[in-house]
Amino acid sequence: MSKVNGTKLVLRLYVAGHSPNSMAAIDNLTALRRDQLKDAKVEVVDILLEPERAMADRVITAPALLKVSPQPSRMLLGNLSDQSKVLQGLGVAAQS
Repeated sequence: MSKVNGTKLVLRLYVAGHSPNSMAAIDNLTALRRDQLKDAKVEVVDILLEPERAMADRVITAPALLKVSPQPSRMLLGNLSDQSKVLQGLGVAAQS
């Protein structure tokens, strides 16, 4: 279950078009959802198409994964290739 302190996990992944790192981040987040974060709500935002959304969340580079809920919000940068570090950064315990 993808909950932190009983609250459903909500994530927003900011990408930059079809750049290699952005595509890797999408693939890695898809695998992470399959393996660990099955119930998490995820939204993907392309900063090239919606720069105002990136500015509103203070995103200055992509790919960037923003934990929207539960608070505190956290932002992870990069292609999300290390699942254990991503889970740790989000404050989520790995499932066995």
